[in-house]
Amino acid sequence: MKKFVSALAIIVSTAIFPGNSFAHPGALDKLGGHFRKSDCTYLLHEPTPIAMQAKDKAALAQLIKKYNSNSECVRQLTLG
Repeated sequence: MKKFVSALAIIVSTAIFPGNSFAHPGALDKLGGHFRKSDCTYLLHEPTPIAMQAKDKAALAQLIKKYNSNSECVRQLTLG
């Protein structure tokens, strides 16, 4: 009986909490990334062809400054 309850709990948990989930519903910029609001760290999730043009971090920073509309975080952008 104990095994049956454990198996049932696993099945119910899997049905309630499916594997596909998303961290945030927010939009990505033209580079395929966004700034994290808490600390203005830029996160590049799905690099687009525009982002792939960057040969190094400095070039990517210039593209972020050009294509991202978060002016507060763009001002704070540093290469780290």
